[in-house]
Amino acid sequence: MLDLLLTNAHIVDGTGTPWRKGCVGVRDGRIVAVGSAHDMPEARTVLDIGGNILCPGFIDSHSHSDLRIIDEPLALPKIMQGITTENVGLDSMSVAPISDKNKEPWSTSISGLNGVAQKPWGWNGFASYLNALDAAKPSVNLSSYVGLGTVRLDVMGMEDRPPTAEELRLMEESVARYMEEGACGISAGLIYKPNKYQSTEELVALAKVAARYDGILDKLAKEGMELPHVAITGGFATEDQVYKALALGAPYVSAVGLCRSSMAAAMSAKKIGELIEAGKVPPELARFGTTKEELFSDLPELRGLYGSAADGFSTGAVGVYSYLNRIAYGRRHFAALNRKFDVKHIGRRDVFPLTRDAKELLDGTWLR
Repeated sequence: MLDLLLTNAHIVDGTGTPWRKGCVGVRDGRIVAVGSAHDMPEARTVLDIGGNILCPGFIDSHSHSDLRIIDEPLALPKIMQGITTENVGLDSMSVAPISDKNKEPWSTSISGLNGVAQKPWGWNGFASYLNALDAAKPSVNLSSYVGLGTVRLDVMGMEDRPPTAEELRLMEESVARYMEEGACGISAGLIYKPNKYQSTEELVALAKVAARYDGILDKLAKEGMELPHVAITGGFATEDQVYKALALGAPYVSAVGLCRSSMAAAMSAKKIGELIEAGKVPPELARFGTTKEELFSDLPELRGLYGSAADGFSTGAVGVYSYLNRIAYGRRHFAALNRKFDVKHIGRRDVFPLTRDAKELLDGTWLR
């Protein structure tokens, strides 16, 4: 007997396979059956989806709902978008651990990202914050990092100086304790106070403590859970950087985001288009050509895809297409050199270290 049977659904299972029409059966809070209606056992509750899409819940991996989820546990803005899991405690600014004297100033400090709580902060330690989340009975699943800024605040306040040996020891003990209490990792935000006052040596010392505990993906793998597709972003701009990120992130990372670099390509290409229109192409570019056709070599390819409509594309859009084309070709070139013809086959054996730090990173011993 099923607890719930969802019928007449367009099922998108997240594996990349085409959608299919069918039913999904749930028992004890878990999906136990996927198939056609005549294959399903009886259910206590049957819900006709009406041909809508039924898919796994989305994960908001960078959320600042740390306080809002306690004030508004229904989390309508998230669940109405299909988000069923949130990860909080980001950018070094978790809301625990927190002493009573730091609650008001820290609340003000993080209000730009986390908002202002309507309910009092009824916790001090990390475990008591997680208990407060459980007590709120939110509609979404939650995991939390412990922020390194919060850890530093708890030991040193907002002081802009290196920690003493005793203060560093206290912070290391704190990170270990909060990892044991349920933190999924540590977070940093080096543009925010007091995290911005931390040196590389201090960050590495605290990261070494956290590295003794399995990360969230390792935990899921050990529990036999199905791992999500993971994308990583953060300053990547060239094809070799993309390939190394995929190799070092294997087997978890399957996509690399190119955000600011794509924006830079768009803005640069837009400016070049303006210079072409004004007849003011600088000499360093003029040696390659002075017209849109000469300087934007991917324009013929776009015409082949979109016909004459491509002539109306902004040079910024053409520039982004050219940039991403370069990344794609470069990534495939590196993969072909390693005889890897699918992203899922890329791994750490495809790169080799040139420095001691790089070797330790490759061996997984850099922070241990």
